[in-house]
Amino acid sequence: QAPEEWRVFYTKDINKKRKVFCEGRLAVYAGSKRALYDEDGRVVTQAKGCNVSEGVEFRMGSYQVEVTEVWTERPIQFMPAAKTAARRPAPGPALAMKPTVAPGGGGLVVPGGGGLVVP
Repeated sequence: QAPEEWRVFYTKDINKKRKVFCEGRLAVYAGSKRALYDEDGRVVTQAKGCNVSEGVEFRMGSYQVEVTEVWTERPIQFMPAAKTAARRPAPGPALAMKPTVAPGGGGLVVPGGGGLVVP
């Protein structure tokens, strides 16, 4: 059975005066399981809870969620949780090297920059 989907605004800034809201989707599955997705379809958080309707505000884990309307666009394309998003590639050899002073003192030569001189 397909989940019931809602358009929502959510924020992690629960205790701040000026909250920054993001747009997302809330999928409500049978058995009261709920999943919050960001605009790209990645899972933000999951929880169990009560029924959802238009105009309702509630907390879902460490997020404040405001339900705006029923989601009428195409269904969510499910993606795994964003556990790999925090990984960053190791710096390449050009980033690990220190810049050197250009001949004649005209600036810094950027390593791996193809002779780029920064004044």
